[in-house]
Amino acid sequence: MIVVLIATCNRKDLVRRLLINLSSQTLVPNKVILIDSSDSNNLITKSALVGFKFEIVYKHSEKKINSSDAENQFSEKRPFFF
Repeated sequence: MIVVLIATCNRKDLVRRLLINLSSQTLVPNKVILIDSSDSNNLITKSALVGFKFEIVYKHSEKKINSSDAENQFSEKRPFFF
């Protein structure tokens, strides 16, 4: 199982491009976990997250977080795996 964890803030256009690029890879992820700490007027919309070959789990975080914070937040709820 391939899982990609993305932490982002105010970069909805770049995230959409990243998801499109991930979708065209030889090994497509099974799941993408997207932690969005964008301002309320810059959130990624649900319509931007549909139509991909993989499951997307979206979570908005009020607190500005970096990728290691996002990993810790996710790993507390899920067992570590490869």
